[in-house]
Amino acid sequence: MEVVEKDLNTIRQGLNVTLRATYYAFNTALYLTKGCASSTCEGVEVLKKLYYDGTMGCAILGPTCTYATFQMVSLETILELPMISAGSFGLSCDFKFNLTRVLPPARKISSFFLAFWSSTGLSTKLHRWETAYIYKKGVHSEECFW
Repeated sequence: MEVVEKDLNTIRQGLNVTLRATYYAFNTALYLTKGCASSTCEGVEVLKKLYYDGTMGCAILGPTCTYATFQMVSLETILELPMISAGSFGLSCDFKFNLTRVLPPARKISSFFLAFWSSTGLSTKLHRWETAYIYKKGVHSEECFW
């Protein structure tokens, strides 16, 4: 939380702030077990790489699966960043200090991104973003009571 507080102080002082995001997607089709269970390995591996490279930012958005999230929030020895997940409501993720769980409908998430991406004049955006792809499964995906 120290990093977030430092950034808030920078903004309060009226200094120019630029939001930079790094996106990583998982290709779970590479594994025998598809989906949730295989995203765990890739998620932890990405976090370790970012940590050791010194390129980890000030917060993590995702994953949404309880199974994958637990592996990441249990890395409390090195992972002290806030993590925001649009899911991860399994009991194994309860009482994790750095985890914030939100569950807005996909419609609200897509509306947020479309409004944000079409906004201009924000100090947090360097370029106008023109495309967005939002994917929503037609089935309930939090079925692993892990």
